[in-house]
Parts: sequence; C-alpha cells; structure tokens
Amino acid sequence: MDPEVISAGVHYTNLPASYVRPESERPRLSEVSTCQDVPVIDLGCQDRNQIVQQVGDACDRYGFFQEINHGMSLEEKMLGVAHDFFSLPVEEKLKLYSDDPSKTMRLSTSFNVNKEKVHNWRDYLRLHCYPLDKYVPEWPSNPPPFKRFISLLCEIMPTLGMTSTFLLLLLLATLFHLSHGDVGTCAHYRPPYLPTACYGNSPSHFPSSNMFAAAGERIWDNGSACGRQYLVRCISGAFPGTCLSDQIVQVRIVDRAQTSRSRPSSNGTTIVLSSTAFGTIADPWARLVNVEFQQ
Repeated sequence: MDPEVISAGVHYTNLPASYVRPESERPRLSEVSTCQDVPVIDLGCQDRNQIVQQVGDACDRYGFFQEINHGMSLEEKMLGVAHDFFSLPVEEKLKLYSDDPSKTMRLSTSFNVNKEKVHNWRDYLRLHCYPLDKYVPEWPSNPPPFKRFISLLCEIMPTLGMTSTFLLLLLLATLFHLSHGDVGTCAHYRPPYLPTACYGNSPSHFPSSNMFAAAGERIWDNGSACGRQYLVRCISGAFPGTCLSDQIVQVRIVDRAQTSRSRPSSNGTTIVLSSTAFGTIADPWARLVNVEFQQ
C-alpha cells in the first residue's frame, strides 16, 4: 500500500500511470445530456398536496429528486467532520487502513487495489452503523466530534426515510385512487359491434363518440353492467410507451365481452374497449394493457 495516495496531501504534476484508464474505458461524456433543472422539493412546505404533486412529477420525469428543509441540520457538520478526518496526518489515518472487505470499519482507497489494473482516485472510510451501540465504539476517535455527529445523523436518517416513503404512499393513493378505483386488464375489439348482449341490434345506446366497451365476466354482473359508465386509464403495457400518459377515457358498457360478435384482441380481460376508446389511452397495436378503472 502506497501511503501517498491516502489523502496524504502530495501535489502531483502528472497523474500517476496506475490511475490512467485506456480511452476505451473512459466515460463518453459527449454522449451524456446535461441536466440543469434537477427537481428540488421543499419538505418544509405546509401544503402537503403540493409536495405530493412535486414528488409525483419528479418521479415521472426524472426518477429522483433532491430534498431541502428536511430537518437534517447536521448535514453541514457531518461534511465538516468528514473533511477534518481526511485532513488528519497520514500516519494517523493509516492506523485504520485495511484491504479486508469483511471488516466493519476500515479506511481504504480505490475499489480493489489488490486485483484491479487501474485504480480509482478516491479514499473512503467505510463504517457499519446499525445497531449503533454495537458499532460506534470501533469508529475513529479523531477528530473528537466524529462519533457524536455521525451517530446523531444515523439516528435521524430513518426518520427522513420514513418521510420519503410516506410521501410516495400518498402519491400512489393520489394516482391510483386506492379508495375508489380498481385495477384490471383491458383488450380492444373492432366492428361489427352488433348485435349486443345489452341492446340487441339497436345502436341507439352507443355513444356517438364511439367511446363504449364490452364488460368482462368480472364486471358483467349478470347483465347489470349494461349502460354503466366507466373511467378507464392505461397504467402499463408489455413494452415501454404502450400507455398514452395522462389520458383517461369515459366509456359506456354496451355488450358482454364473452358473447360479443367481434372477437377481443385478448380473451378473459376485465373490460374490452372499442377500437376508438382503446386508441385514446394506449397504442392501438397493443393486444392487452393493464388499466385502472372506476365507475
């Protein structure tokens, strides 16, 4: 182990050859798009609905977000004590150095210095945290505030995680209307639509918009489904992009899927939409999608 690479403060005029990756292994930064508007969510906002909406938008567009006013006032102190640790004399830090990955507390460098051909330019201090009463005693004693600040941070982190989880649950409840809606499968069928199990050869009950559907056995209800109105939204398909985002269609039940003259694109589904209605919420070439529906 070369102590000069362990935060020793040595000033190099050139990067050592052991840290230079071949061109073929380097990130192709020219192919990476920049992002200047990473969503930042203020957890201190008093409008919970606004926070839930912001979380939903961030998850939909980016898959991640940053949080502020989360109650973790120790963040700057943690960064400060970490800086102080890596600024310690190299002899002090080397007392904690180990290449043994089974150790629950160790200072090390790169990733796997014994096996890798090219090293990563980094040092790290790896700590096990939970349960605190078991692992805190083996943490570094220098700098003196290290144990206190890091253990306090560890006590707060589960609370922050619970807050984020709670927000995501609220988001799911908002998106899927868990108290009122239902989830099932959906297919589509094409003309001819007559005769129907509900209205025989009369098309008078068909909406002029062609937004109608045939009921699967799950909602047929011995014919009571005839005339019912449903709001239907596509939530997933076999391939990405199958669903048309933010599209909801209102349909009227005019037939029974099991006896409809036109065969559905997939059998045994909860509801079968007319080709017009299906194309409003999903790729018309899809045979089957998962939907949320509500009467």
